[in-house]
Amino acid sequence: MSDRLDIQFKIRLSPAMKDRLEAAAHDNRRSVTAEIIARLEKTLDDDDHLAEMEKRLSRLEERVDALDFTTGTRDPYNDSD
Repeated sequence: MSDRLDIQFKIRLSPAMKDRLEAAAHDNRRSVTAEIIARLEKTLDDDDHLAEMEKRLSRLEERVDALDFTTGTRDPYNDSD
């Protein structure tokens, strides 16, 4: 009996996508499964990073708005002021 906790997940791919994944896996010296997992992990990590960057940008925009209000200046590039 196997102690593996991995699950199998079946998907449909176009032949072109399969070829691209096989080529990438070969270039990266890993199995197609490992290539798919690496790419999915990177995409999900990138999503997390993007969400964090969006939060930081929003906080910066709030700080700029507060400074504009304090100094009485306006953003010449923003027509909504």
